[in-house]
Amino acid sequence: MMKKTVPVTLVGAVAAAATALATGSAAHAAAPAHHSPMTHQVAAPSTSIPAAFRSASQAATRTHRGVVVSSQTTPTSQLTALPNGQFKLDTSAGPVRIQRGNGWVPINTTLQRGTDGMIRPVAATDQVAFSGGGTGPLVILGSGAHTTTLSLPLTLPTPVLSGSSATYRNIYPGVDLNLTATGTGYTETLVVRTAAAAANPHLATLRITATTRGMHLSKAHDGSLTLTGSGGQDFNAAPPAMWDSTNHPHLGPAPTATDPGGATITPMSTTVTTSSTTGASAASAVGAATTQNTIAIVPPKTALTGPGVTYPLYIDPSFNVTRSSFLTVTSGGYHYDDDSSEDLDVGDCDWSYCNGIGVARSFFDVNTTAFEGTTGVAHVSNAIVTVEEIWSAASTATDVNLEQTQGFPPTQTWPGPSSEGVLDTQASVAGYTGHAPAQVKFGDANVINAFQGLANAHGKTLYLGLVAPNEGDGDEWKRFSNVASDTTAQVFFDYAPATPTDLTIDPNDVVCGTYLTTDTPTFSAQSTDENPTGNTTPVGISFATFRDNLTDPTPVAGNKTKTPIVTTGSANGTATWDAATTDATNPGPLYPAHWEIQAQATSLATDSTQESSAWTTPLQFSYDPTAPAAPTITSNGGGSFTLNAPGAAGFAWALNSQEEPVPTSNQCTYNSTSSTGGLVTADSTGTASLTVPGWLPYNYLFVEAFTGSHVPSPESSTLPTDTASTTHHLELPNPR
Repeated sequence: MMKKTVPVTLVGAVAAAATALATGSAAHAAAPAHHSPMTHQVAAPSTSIPAAFRSASQAATRTHRGVVVSSQTTPTSQLTALPNGQFKLDTSAGPVRIQRGNGWVPINTTLQRGTDGMIRPVAATDQVAFSGGGTGPLVILGSGAHTTTLSLPLTLPTPVLSGSSATYRNIYPGVDLNLTATGTGYTETLVVRTAAAAANPHLATLRITATTRGMHLSKAHDGSLTLTGSGGQDFNAAPPAMWDSTNHPHLGPAPTATDPGGATITPMSTTVTTSSTTGASAASAVGAATTQNTIAIVPPKTALTGPGVTYPLYIDPSFNVTRSSFLTVTSGGYHYDDDSSEDLDVGDCDWSYCNGIGVARSFFDVNTTAFEGTTGVAHVSNAIVTVEEIWSAASTATDVNLEQTQGFPPTQTWPGPSSEGVLDTQASVAGYTGHAPAQVKFGDANVINAFQGLANAHGKTLYLGLVAPNEGDGDEWKRFSNVASDTTAQVFFDYAPATPTDLTIDPNDVVCGTYLTTDTPTFSAQSTDENPTGNTTPVGISFATFRDNLTDPTPVAGNKTKTPIVTTGSANGTATWDAATTDATNPGPLYPAHWEIQAQATSLATDSTQESSAWTTPLQFSYDPTAPAAPTITSNGGGSFTLNAPGAAGFAWALNSQEEPVPTSNQCTYNSTSSTGGLVTADSTGTASLTVPGWLPYNYLFVEAFTGSHVPSPESSTLPTDTASTTHHLELPNPR
């Protein structure tokens, strides 16, 4: 069989041999037909890794610290080149930074008053402004030609600012209005402090005037609202809900103005009416049109002032930017998308105070645009998805599944997007009976495989779901944080070397690119380090052979044996391997067979994972040192002869004292004739027709057959007569 040798054509330093390479089966084309030339395989130079990746990787190695690939930074993801040659992708389920000028700053929802008197967060993804008090709009969404103002029919007091919240005290007696900025919008809550305040007729029907410019307001059947605008930002509002201060510890923490926690949530009815449209035709609600709409929200009377209500009471109609990064659906029909006031619920809410929630499932997505922007396929070595559990119904750890799902729109309802399988299951407990919030980390091999699948497809979004393993067990009820920075993924990856190019056989060892002339040929291939760090990281090239017997012109993959042969080259270098000696791994040179050889490159860096490229397309060749039998020569009269030798690729002939011509190593067609000799090609049966020019009856005809490897047969010759005869090594007096 074969062995390995230390190559002499390496570029730069040679590393130790790589570890054994994977041996999965490969598809094989048919073996070459006899005497059809085969050229070496040439692949295009690789340009699969963007220049920005390379530059950051080299800088990380030079400075011994991580370097951010700034061109890959988005509101939800950041790519960092590490000193060991790997890349680290940190991605979150929602925005955690915004772009300011040429740089990025973390989201900061702390409120501050502007020169126009409006109140805005320091740094948020969307244009949201709160009233500074007075008769103007309560909230302005969007900017420029695409805005919506939301107004209440009252004069607002000057708000009290505290961090992300603005509180408008006593907009009605005993009723405060709380606005809280989030990274993607805001929450709005009316805090009704007493039963007397709840009896105020203004609360029986809450009316909000929405004046849209270049945007369109619509209501879905479940009461959710959507603001859309061509060229502007889109916002959505989950169905409005209310809750009181009655706490059910199994459900969640104590209710607040921004989080219902363990309260019973009560939905409210919503209607939208359009009173006027100006600046465009009535048929157009988008563009330059300004439209005035009235949103009417009606709380159930029993939820406002009924028996058993615990005050303060909270009423929540809020808008957030539509991003479809968070979604919760329930079997009871209630669902919400990107609602900053709602946690991500999971499991069976089977208590009477669940108010018909039923079973909940929550979903989110993470951004992986770093995979999308390259033609090279990243190899994912590790991946961890982290979520923060803030509450669980049980006082001991219970399981939750992380599933990969299909994509989901904001309007997705029960049962949620289709599952593509469970990636990992983790047990956790949080919140209830004094447990602190818990980070739940999913890092099973299936999680790595999910990101690898996305890398293979150059995909930009991975959709995930949190689902209770037993949706009939109330102890598996859990709540998870909807804060973007609490729901994250961290992915480590690098790039395998380029698939080898210029897989060739030494020209001195092959005839016509297909037929070996030796059982110890030399092969060579090139590869490029696709994860350069600025060092001369060596690249190993493994050669694998496949063989079959010569009686079957179409090799069958199942009949082949793959023998990886590892030899080392350096970054952007050439590696060679021959089969001249025997060792324990490769016990012998080639034997007669149809053969295929492939090459695979492996990064031999010791400070990073050793990644392997794809195998090359097989290069086909044959080795058969067996000489054919001496040819038979049948005279047909007049200098016409039929030649035959099974397995022959062609015949060499000569007259009288001349020597038969010898085909050269690159001579692959054999139809050449002169007055004294020549070559003729055989068909698949080893038969050829020969007409000798100027044939005379007293001529001697000498013929040798040869194989595709140009191995000659014993010589045959004819008598100096023009009668049909065949001779093999006749001992006749002749001109030779």
